[in-house]
Amino acid sequence: MNNEKKENQNIYKWISIICLVLIPLAASIGIVFDINRDPIQLLIMTLGFLSISWINWSKYKEKSKV
Repeated sequence: MNNEKKENQNIYKWISIICLVLIPLAASIGIVFDINRDPIQLLIMTLGFLSISWINWSKYKEKSKV
């Protein structure tokens, strides 16, 4: 029997797309409700979402080649 766990490769793609969509959404909510006054805080949030998106997109590309 084969005990390998099947992974859904599309989940990595969707997580990366959702993270990219969350960047302008979170920024606009912060600007509208005057939550993020500090631009450094916005930059750190953006870099965090971009890194999560990059990691998941790389996993998607790696798994889709196999």
